[in-house]
Amino acid sequence: MRNSEKKDNSGTFFKNIVKFKRMNGSTTGKIKGKSTALLLIATAVVTVIFGTCVFALGNYNRNNKSLPTENGVLTTDNVTETTQSSETTEETTSNTEPTDSEVVFKEVDNDYFDNAVFIGDSISYGLSLYVTEKRAAGEEVLGNAQFLTSGSLSYANALWDVSDSSVHPTYNGEKMKLEDAVAQIKPDKIYILLGTNDVAIYGVEGTISNADQQINRLLEASPGAKIIIQSTTPKYISESNADDDLNNEKIDQLDVAMKAFAEEKGYVYLDIASQFKDENGGLASEYCSDQEGMGIHFTPAAYDIWIDYLYKHGV
Repeated sequence: MRNSEKKDNSGTFFKNIVKFKRMNGSTTGKIKGKSTALLLIATAVVTVIFGTCVFALGNYNRNNKSLPTENGVLTTDNVTETTQSSETTEETTSNTEPTDSEVVFKEVDNDYFDNAVFIGDSISYGLSLYVTEKRAAGEEVLGNAQFLTSGSLSYANALWDVSDSSVHPTYNGEKMKLEDAVAQIKPDKIYILLGTNDVAIYGVEGTISNADQQINRLLEASPGAKIIIQSTTPKYISESNADDDLNNEKIDQLDVAMKAFAEEKGYVYLDIASQFKDENGGLASEYCSDQEGMGIHFTPAAYDIWIDYLYKHGV
């Protein structure tokens, strides 16, 4: 309540006393009856006390309550309170333990990959060639990780029997099923990148079903191994491959389903695909080595990004 409002109320009060005296026939300023006089005096005291409290409360609110000085403009007090609130929220969030479905990634060194195996198709085969070349030049890359990779490998045909026409990878010079090679290696971490040769033929559900069967076999061969599924990488779209059955819409659908599958099973899921996408969601031209071909294979720049991502996403 403003000061002027207090004065107006006080004036009205005293005018009412004069009016009261006139209505009771008093012209000398005396009020008839002691009880009436006491009642008026008590009312005056209460009114003064109430007005003083309201005035003081109004000043307190003006001095302490953070109100915008203009529409959309906050006072310094308001900003301070908001900042403190944000800091408290951040502190609470940072101290919150991750749930079972969340994975906390960490940066790792070469030793981390010493007992790891990478399983994949021609995309991962390219990674194995790149790493082998780096190692031959004296660089330490992915520790002593081994590779079980082959062109056209898929979750489906990896389940087939080994034959002269099968595309199973070789281990120690012998073509064999993935689970048989894993049984010999006994890795503690199994990185898998498959799906490119699956989704166009078997669809999303069929690919997930085949992946489930194959991973179960791998875990039987190396119990306790950590399964790390890498997302299927995007495709570079050109005039020569635009009409193929494989497209980025199907790949994206598979990745969404594979992530959910991994979380349900307790496997680790790595979204490496996002590292290579252009503004349209396809494989960026600088990362594609066969733009006029299949549009799925990588350049050395892409392998460098992939390797760096692996070092920063240890589990």
